[in-house]
Amino acid sequence: MNTIRSAHHEIIQYYDSCEWDYRVIWNTDRSLALHYGFWTDGVRSLLEAQRNQNKWLANLAAIDATDRVLDAGCGIGGSSLHLALTRGCKVTGISLSHRQIERARKLAARENAASTEFQVRDFTNTGFPSGSFSVIWAIESVCHAADKSAFLNEAFRLLKKGGRLIIADGFSTQPLKSMRSSDENMMRGWLEPWAVDTLATADEFSGAMQRIGFERVVNRDVTDLIRPSARRLNTRAQLATVPANLMYWMGLRTDIQHGNYLAGKFQWKALNRNLWHYCVFTARRP
Repeated sequence: MNTIRSAHHEIIQYYDSCEWDYRVIWNTDRSLALHYGFWTDGVRSLLEAQRNQNKWLANLAAIDATDRVLDAGCGIGGSSLHLALTRGCKVTGISLSHRQIERARKLAARENAASTEFQVRDFTNTGFPSGSFSVIWAIESVCHAADKSAFLNEAFRLLKKGGRLIIADGFSTQPLKSMRSSDENMMRGWLEPWAVDTLATADEFSGAMQRIGFERVVNRDVTDLIRPSARRLNTRAQLATVPANLMYWMGLRTDIQHGNYLAGKFQWKALNRNLWHYCVFTARRP
């Protein structure tokens, strides 16, 4: 626990410090979700989009009651609960944040989700036995790994033969260091407040998956499905400009919390400049 906390202090501090923001802006008390959500036809609200994303990804991964799922970077447990309650599978959710895990456990007890468990662990070095899971599920969490290959190597080790990997996350359209300085600064203005060191490109990530040994690697660009949420986040940030700056000036919000507010603007600007896109990767362990 102490080793995890010292090694990943910025990530833990970000999520713990910004819990109130997520509750107010992203309505996590109802959605139980920190992710963007998928706005497919018929979806009319952020809550519906976030629930729809869980359903969409679960269908794509063909998750059923026979599966043992690792929710790698589970947040407050929303996806884990969805999978357990709608698919009947066993789910282990892991997060770096003790605070998130405690909240996930309380939510699981409230929902009577007996087939879930939640633990504080690092998804690049879990300590679980090899071949423990048939599915590894990661929504908007792998971006936080400074070394994406470390996550992929651990996922490969943890999957049973024939096991499936599904990842939904943001990817840069080109390496940050090759961008114009203004574009790189915009990306860092978004990523650094969110405790993300860098984003991989989709080609880099796909290549790493294949080198590690994954088969049937497929990348789906679903940027249009998250665009309404990205726009919504920017709109909320724009509306909060005066109170956010005033509260920061008065010392009522920390540097981390103020950075979170600014990131809401930068992620939208960067998306409109085509500096990043949102992809879903699937693959199998042979």
